[in-house]
Amino acid sequence: MTKEERKIIAITTAAHGLNHGFILIFAAVLPILQEIFQTGYFHLGMIGNICFLAHGLGSLPAGILTDVLGAKRLIWLYLFGAAFSSFLVAVSNSLMMFGVFIGLMGLFCSTYHPASSTLISRGLQKQGKGFGIHGISGSLGIALTPIVASFFASALGWKFAYAIFGIAGVAVGMASLTLRDVAQQSPDNDAEGGSPTREEAKLFLLPLIIFFTTTAMLGLCYRGVLTFLPAYMAKNVQIDFLSIGSVALGGMMATIALLFGTIGQYVGGTLSDRYLPEGVYFYAHLLGIPFLFLIGFSTDFYVVLFAIAYAFFNFATQPLGSHLLARYTSERFRGTGYGIHFLLNFGVGSFASSLCGYLADRLGLEWVFYSMGSLFFISGVLSLTLIILTRRTLPDPTTRTARA
Repeated sequence: MTKEERKIIAITTAAHGLNHGFILIFAAVLPILQEIFQTGYFHLGMIGNICFLAHGLGSLPAGILTDVLGAKRLIWLYLFGAAFSSFLVAVSNSLMMFGVFIGLMGLFCSTYHPASSTLISRGLQKQGKGFGIHGISGSLGIALTPIVASFFASALGWKFAYAIFGIAGVAVGMASLTLRDVAQQSPDNDAEGGSPTREEAKLFLLPLIIFFTTTAMLGLCYRGVLTFLPAYMAKNVQIDFLSIGSVALGGMMATIALLFGTIGQYVGGTLSDRYLPEGVYFYAHLLGIPFLFLIGFSTDFYVVLFAIAYAFFNFATQPLGSHLLARYTSERFRGTGYGIHFLLNFGVGSFASSLCGYLADRLGLEWVFYSMGSLFFISGVLSLTLIILTRRTLPDPTTRTARA
């Protein structure tokens, strides 16, 4: 690996972990915000919805801008913009100001995924290894943010939690200024991948539509669970020998559970290279469904145990989804495909914040997990149809997966 490749890996790894961190500070400090602003889960869920929706809606135009301005400029925009927005959130004194600035932060964060994917695919020889490390760093950001943000918030106040992430964003942003854009130095891959024929495109259209539907369902489930899991654990998990506050404890337990998602990502990606990706995708759903419902029925140790199991199977679907998208799209339109993918996953998924906030206020926090478990079940049923469709339309299930 060259010096420039190591630089790309180091900067995108740090930036990816921070990207999910910026978005998830909100979930970690949600109980404190409820007390500070004297409001319910539904109103806070709507505020979170603003950030999460902006994170999704910006994905597709960000993919276009990456081709126009270059990947490194979009990464700069994300890091400095999100850091600046985080500082603005930290000085917010009203719920309205908080909502505006957290939405701005989500918009800046939306520019990252299309840009980093482009940079890694064009700047690394061993792209699979690069994407694997990149994915794990994102999962670590998701897992570590609840405990880091909740501890800072408990010890120094919720505003300091946002400020410390802003400082980290500036630091990584300064390092990213040394990146060299590789967009104009790589050969055009269209000649290698080509475009599908009219007949071939028809074969992939229906599986692609169904896959995008599962993407939206998983995005809703992912966002709903991650937003309210720390708060649910703060309320339902008690460990007497740990003399820490409930908010910090909830964040720590959520972190422990979500860390197992990194293992799920590795296992899901490995199995997708060895077996029919549609089949592994279905089984990841099938095995993960019960644990979401069980979280809502449980307390203490069992909540953590079932959350670990859910995290493993949920995150296993992510590399599998990337593999399937490459399977159903041509090389030429793959960037657009990933733009739509992130739009559905983050954008549509953002509405789970408001929905789950409403359910939590009216019926209790446990109904967040019952409703998200139902969506996970629907996605699982749809994933089963992908097996049936691809067996009929794709005689050789190993085709078009080499660059997944």
